[in-house]
Amino acid sequence: MVNLLGAGKSYDTSKQVLKENQIVVHHGMGASETRFVVHRVEYQQDRYIYHLINTETREHHQTDLVRPLHEKFGIGMYYNAQQLEFMDGFEVLMLYSETESQTDAKQESQQNEQADQTETASRIVLGNFIVVVYSEKALAVFGDTRPIKEELKALGGRFNPKLSHDGVKKAGWIFQKSKENELRNLLTIK
Repeated sequence: MVNLLGAGKSYDTSKQVLKENQIVVHHGMGASETRFVVHRVEYQQDRYIYHLINTETREHHQTDLVRPLHEKFGIGMYYNAQQLEFMDGFEVLMLYSETESQTDAKQESQQNEQADQTETASRIVLGNFIVVVYSEKALAVFGDTRPIKEELKALGGRFNPKLSHDGVKKAGWIFQKSKENELRNLLTIK
């Protein structure tokens, strides 16, 4: 049961008021209206959940409260109880397919962005040097380190002529992660 104090009404969400393929309209601020179609009705935890697709943007939404239009009071989802409107089932299926494609593309884009951010976070360019998170406990330094090899040794670094970096074997220095701040200081000074 949902109580809307401003409207002075209560709505029983354990009763189904919409069917699949039915059109509902979200009335927003001002005179804005957005059309949705119900692509699935689900009963869970003593209430009906309506899975909706925005007919313009193809985005997924869900709600458990949709009110009759003749009881309109404020912003919310409404259906016309006097003149029910439905979309063809095949059209709804096509919309759903489009939303899934959009969702998959969006998720792939977000994963790529996160991977780029992780790669950027695990690789730092300091002057002519590249510092890479080499493992859970180690950092690697690549670049022309000959002029500062004594300082790198003094920090506890170990030279290795066969480290892997960007899929290629390269010479570099390995350090414990605990030396990161000292390493940054040294490499930014040089």
